[in-house]
Amino acid sequence: MKQYIFKYGIIAGLSVIAYTWLLYNIIKQTLFTPTYYVSSLIFYVVCMYLAANKVKTADFKGVLKTAFAVFLIANCMYYIFDFILYNYIDTSLATGQADAAIAYMRSNPNPDFGEQIKIEDNIRNNDIHNISTLSYLLIRSAIGGFGLSVVITY
Repeated sequence: MKQYIFKYGIIAGLSVIAYTWLLYNIIKQTLFTPTYYVSSLIFYVVCMYLAANKVKTADFKGVLKTAFAVFLIANCMYYIFDFILYNYIDTSLATGQADAAIAYMRSNPNPDFGEQIKIEDNIRNNDIHNISTLSYLLIRSAIGGFGLSVVITY
């Protein structure tokens, strides 16, 4: 079971990293869209499904554990890459991401203009690509990964 976890976890992680790198080199703004996040989940789901099918003879708990571990390995690899990309390879990406978030927010305006200005200031002044924030996002995404694992296990 462990060999499938590591094999498919690494394949999923490398696939998401390659996909992100490809989009980064073609159109950077794509990295700031919800479509990118949703489409990158395909790599996770496929590898989780393949690993879960390899251990189908195990009980529900064993299959669930396998699928979830694949997600965690792949996601750890992705967040390490994200940290390197935003902090060392292209530090201007964080500004682009903030601009995209503000543009989206302005296209769906909040009736309370003062509140909208405060939110824009928070977006501009927060560095979300630091170790502590990315660690939080990794842990938070594990909740969704567990949900995916349950769905795949059935």
